Amino acid sequence: MIFTSLPDTIPVHFGFDGQADGWGSKKVLWFLPIVGLAIYGLLTFISRYPNTFNYPVVITEQNALQQYQIACSMLD
Repeated sequence: MIFTSLPDTIPVHFGFDGQADGWGSKKVLWFLPIVGLAIYGLLTFISRYPNTFNYPVVITEQNALQQYQIACSMLD
């Protein structure tokens, strides 16, 4: 309802002085939620395979669980 009442051109970038210096279509408003959803999906998918991460230590049976938990907690 509010989206339809927006003007066709909206400010999309502001300079250090607070003045708009970049303009774009109101459709640009959908960009950030879509990017956020894509990043969430990617991180969710990646967190399911902690054994494929690059670790600074050699993974052994003794430290595997702890290293996988640390790595997954960094994605949260």
